[in-house]
Amino acid sequence: LYPSIGDDPFDITAMVGRMDVIEDLGNPSIDISMFIADSNNFFSNIKLNGSERITILMKRSPLKDSDQDKQKWDLDLKILEIFDYSRRTLGKSFYFLKLSSPFVYNHHAKALVRPFSNTIGQLVKDIVKKDLMVDEKRIASINTKTKGIIKGIYPTIKPLKAIQWLLNNAYDDGTPLYFYETVKSGIHFESQKEIN
Repeated sequence: LYPSIGDDPFDITAMVGRMDVIEDLGNPSIDISMFIADSNNFFSNIKLNGSERITILMKRSPLKDSDQDKQKWDLDLKILEIFDYSRRTLGKSFYFLKLSSPFVYNHHAKALVRPFSNTIGQLVKDIVKKDLMVDEKRIASINTKTKGIIKGIYPTIKPLKAIQWLLNNAYDDGTPLYFYETVKSGIHFESQKEIN
């Protein structure tokens, strides 16, 4: 965990009691909920405010008798929310951290007010790179094969809302398109046909 004040990161591995990772075709980003058991008054000492950066190294060994290789993923996330804080015993507090990708922060800080004219796939790609500022390494696939040029003006709309609006009008051979993120490979903008 990289605190807002100061540069030195803290290893909070021993404080993590549980971590749930949610990937969803209907959600543009991964959501991670991390349960923290804090016995060192860490929350108060570093003045957690909910915008700190957290890096996570996740590893998975293959099942016995499997020909899969070991897998590992490096995640660079931001704290979106601190919730369910409680101090049940003297000197020990418990709380949850809700984590998400940094582009969710960029989404909240920006509003699109500009004309557009391109295919839906290319418009989504432009929003992902220019407005959400997603690192190229975290872009797995963006389907730019969508046909037909659309024109208009973004009416003071947040980037992820603009992508959702574009999705409502996007189809690939009659199948809907989805904008989502996975831990393994990052951002995807693919049709149901391509996912299958």
